[in-house]
Amino acid sequence: METDFFEYSVDHQLDPRRVKEGLDLIQQFFQAELSMPGCVGVEGPTLVPGHEHPTYRTCTRWNNVKSFIAWMDSAERRRLLGNGSSGYSFKSSMNWRGYSQWIHASGGKNPPAWKVNLIVLLTLYPSILLIAAVQGKWPGYPPSTLLISNIASVSLTGFLLIPWASRVYGPWLDGDRNTRWHPLYISSIIGLLFLAWIIAHWILI
Repeated sequence: METDFFEYSVDHQLDPRRVKEGLDLIQQFFQAELSMPGCVGVEGPTLVPGHEHPTYRTCTRWNNVKSFIAWMDSAERRRLLGNGSSGYSFKSSMNWRGYSQWIHASGGKNPPAWKVNLIVLLTLYPSILLIAAVQGKWPGYPPSTLLISNIASVSLTGFLLIPWASRVYGPWLDGDRNTRWHPLYISSIIGLLFLAWIIAHWILI
C-alpha cells in the first residue's frame, strides 16, 4: 500500500570504545526529530553486520518536504552532530517518491503518475529554457556550468514552480468529478508549453 511519507535512513558508525555513548546520541536524535513538525515516526537503531566498526541503522519518516528540510537545517541537528564528532560518522540515504512529494492533492492521495509528469514538464521546460538563456553568458568549464544549471532547475521547479502549479491545477490533480473541465486543464498545459517554445525561439535562436 502506497504511503504519502518518505523515509530518511542513516547508518551511524560508532567508535567501538564508545558504543553506549553513540547509542545515547542516536536516542537524542530521535527525540529531537520527533519534536519537529512533520516527523511521523522513527525506527531503530538496528545493528548492521559486516562493517569494520559498529554500525547501527535508523529510519525517520516525514510527511512533507518543508518539515524535513527544516530539520536538516536546524540548529539542534547541528548541535547533536557536533556532540558526536569524536569517533562518530554517518551515511544517509532518502527514499523519495519523486516530484510527487511536492505535489499534494487535497483528497490526501497522490495524483496519478501521468498527471505528475505533465505538471513537472510544464514547470521544468520553461525553467530549463530560462536557465539556458542565462547560462549562454556564463564563462567556465562545461561540466561545472551543467551542474550549476541542474541545481538551479531542480531548486526552481521543486520549491517554487511545482508547488504553484499544483495549487493552480489542484482540482484536476484531485480528480474533480466535474470532468468537463479536464480537457481545459490539459489544453492549458499544452498551450503554455507551446508559448514557452515560441518565446524560447525568439530568445535562444
